[in-house]
Amino acid sequence: MTYHILTYSGDYDRRVPPFIEGGLTLSPVKNISEIDHQAHRKFFNDDERKAVFPEPLWFISKSKSINLDYYPFNPGFLASERFVNLLQSYVPDNLRVQSITMLSNKGQSNTTHQMFFCQIINSVTVCDLTKMDIDGAYHPELDSPNRVEYQDGQPRLICALRLVLKPSLAPISLAHDIPLWANVLIVSQEVRDRMSAEDIMGARFVSTDDVMVVDFIPNGPGSFSILGPSWRERADLDRWKNHGYWPVDRKTMFDPKRAPVHPLIAEMLKKSQSS
Repeated sequence: MTYHILTYSGDYDRRVPPFIEGGLTLSPVKNISEIDHQAHRKFFNDDERKAVFPEPLWFISKSKSINLDYYPFNPGFLASERFVNLLQSYVPDNLRVQSITMLSNKGQSNTTHQMFFCQIINSVTVCDLTKMDIDGAYHPELDSPNRVEYQDGQPRLICALRLVLKPSLAPISLAHDIPLWANVLIVSQEVRDRMSAEDIMGARFVSTDDVMVVDFIPNGPGSFSILGPSWRERADLDRWKNHGYWPVDRKTMFDPKRAPVHPLIAEMLKKSQSS
């Protein structure tokens, strides 16, 4: 069965903003600078390994208008009523839904939708590690083998050229073992098709066949930052490698002093030194 990572379409769909500057609050503050972005620490739930907020909740942002159905917001996501109805038809017992009031930082309503803050309650290991040759297969492309680390006794991928998922997952799963700064939601082909048919605004789907997990983040031609591990689209990494001259030596990759010089710049330096 085909599965997909549910991600945000902000860079691909002009109907939704690329980014929403704001956050959840327990009271209707008038300036986003008053938002306590560390509140998740106060409400951290040890059993679920994430924050569980009390009600009522507000989402305050700089946006004058927010009309979408899905927006990832760690440790969960914002969802419209129609998207909530779709989710509840698949995972009714593994979904937390909390009503939120959406306001601009001027105290005005900025959406025509009834919105909710949602969380998939229980995370699961979605990868079949027995078929991924952990610590075995070496990838010259990543200069690394498939690797995992363990958090709370559960595996978490650090490097993987390809993902192999378990054959039977729930229609919607919160992946414990595929890393990213936010929640990684895995949806089945059926869920993807239904969300596409219902035009769930803000949703974008990336096939798990088209991603890899790396422990560095490309952020421009020939440059990178060590913010991983994280899943990345293989096509994006290929473009970065082809145009940014991917370092093949991990020592070079992780040592800025040894970072490779772009060939055009190297040629200019050579000419300047010989003149």
